[in-house]
Parts: sequence; C-alpha cells; structure tokens
Amino acid sequence: MSRKALNLIEISKYGIRTPSGFFLDETHYREAVQPIRGELIKWSRDSNAIRAIFSTIEMPSCTVAALNEGLSNIPSDSNLAVRSSGFIVTNGRLVAEDSQEVSLAGQFESFLNVPMQDAKDAVVQCWASLFNERSLHSFEVGEHYIDNSAMTVLVQEMVPATASAVVMTVDPLSDGTIGGIELAIGPCAVIVDGSICPDEVTFLREDGRILERVVGRKEFALEYDPFTRGASNSKKRALPDDVRNRLAVSDEVLNKIIALSLEIESIFGMPQDIELVVDAKAEITIVQARPMTRLPKEFTHLADKKQLNTQEEKQHA
Repeated sequence: MSRKALNLIEISKYGIRTPSGFFLDETHYREAVQPIRGELIKWSRDSNAIRAIFSTIEMPSCTVAALNEGLSNIPSDSNLAVRSSGFIVTNGRLVAEDSQEVSLAGQFESFLNVPMQDAKDAVVQCWASLFNERSLHSFEVGEHYIDNSAMTVLVQEMVPATASAVVMTVDPLSDGTIGGIELAIGPCAVIVDGSICPDEVTFLREDGRILERVVGRKEFALEYDPFTRGASNSKKRALPDDVRNRLAVSDEVLNKIIALSLEIESIFGMPQDIELVVDAKAEITIVQARPMTRLPKEFTHLADKKQLNTQEEKQHA
C-alpha cells in the first residue's frame, strides 16, 4: 500500500484536513501490465514507445469498478488531483517513493484539474510514468525492474489553491532547532520543481515562533486548464507587484501552518516533509506528508529507528 496514502489516512484520524479521495493499490497496476510485459521488455529504453503502449492498455474490470466506486464518493462537481506513488527497484532493492530510505519526490508524474470523465486516462498515465525519461535515465530498467516495480495511484478531490507551502519541520542544514517553510501563490508545483524563488520563513521548533520572513520574487503562479491526454495543462500567470511583494499568506495562516506541521511531526514521531494548500477561505489542506530524507545529525537516531521499523513491516507484510 502507498505510504503517501497511508500517511494521509493517518493524519485525517486526528481531524487534520486532507482531500477527499481514494487510492488504487499496486495490484491494479500489476494486473493491467501483465498482458503487455513482453512489449515493456522490448521497448524498455524508449519512454515514448512505452507511453504509446500504455495509451492502448485495457484497464482491468476490477480497476474500473474500484475507480467508479471511489469517484462516487467525491463531490460530482469536483475536478481531481491524480497522483503517482511508485515502488521501484534500484540497486537490487525495492524502494517506495515516499520512504525514509530514498527521495523520489517528483520522480513520477501526477496530474491536476482532471475532470471526472478523464480519471481513467490520468490513472493510466501515472502507471506509464514508471518508465518516463527521468526514470529511464535514473534506473536500470530491465526485466527485474519491470517485474518488481509497481505504481499506486491516489485519486483526490482537487483543492483550488490560492497559496501553497512546502514545510520541512526541521531545517536539514540547521542544528535541529529550527524548521523552514517555502510559500507560493497558487499550487505548490512551482516550489517542488524549483521554477520560482518562493517566500521563505523559518520558525523555532520548540514553540513555533516565527524567526524570519523573506519575501521571494514569486515570478509567476500556475493555473491549470482541464486535463487532456498527452499534453501539459499548466500555464503561467504573471503576478502583480502588490501580490509578489508581500508574503503569500497572512501571519494568522502562517502560524496555523506551523502548528499543523509540528502536530503532524508528533503523529509520526520524526521530522516531516509536508505539502499543503490554502484555499480562498484560508482553510489549510494537507496534500502530502512524508518522512524527511535529509536530517541534521541530532536526528539520525530517529531515521535509523524508522528505517528498522519499515524493514520489520516489510518482513511481516
């Protein structure tokens, strides 16, 4: 099961807002690709050919049923965020995208503003992204990779973002006493892919007190047209100076972000890498929480303990 999905389920138990949605676990992917295994092996070094193969894939009936059932529980007027969460084989080891062991953030493709009727296409494209250009350059993609790697897909209600943030509950370059936040206008893809200079905020972990605010250039914000197969639906929107030259959120919202982030760290027992969005009503929705892969030396014992627990979970799974 996807760690990304499990983490969102866990924090929702504490009353923390997460998007409504569901996930299709790796068994759906494995059943779908079994008939095309030979083609994947044949074209394992050609991402365009593999994408074309996936475009003609027949989605298993059990997956269609699970997809339709899940969509029935999301408000019918919503668009969707369809997010990948991969399990890949690298250096002979099976590694989850959102694990403590390795950072694969952004390795695979996710799709935003997907209309309900296009959910199936978006799921298939998430599956295909196990073989995108970045993956073919990063991993040895052969029979072992093809037979053992898999993809879980999260299908969530799209939360329109007036602002967004990426939070590191401990700054990996610090002495362990401070955390850091990057802020943007609109969706947080511009922070994750490094395409803008975001606002930067540091805070004291002990009590959440804000230490420093630095207003970034925030060169643009992203907007999303409806999803279409095989084409990017994102576009840049220039920001007026009065928006660029102030922090993306108010201090009230900023303090809520800090408190929520430290609460999530407490739930999981170790520092977290968190993505969140802020809507027009200033409500905060957590869209992702995962353990940090880079930690100050003061926290390495937590990383070691977490990795040991993860290994034990795999052995008893």
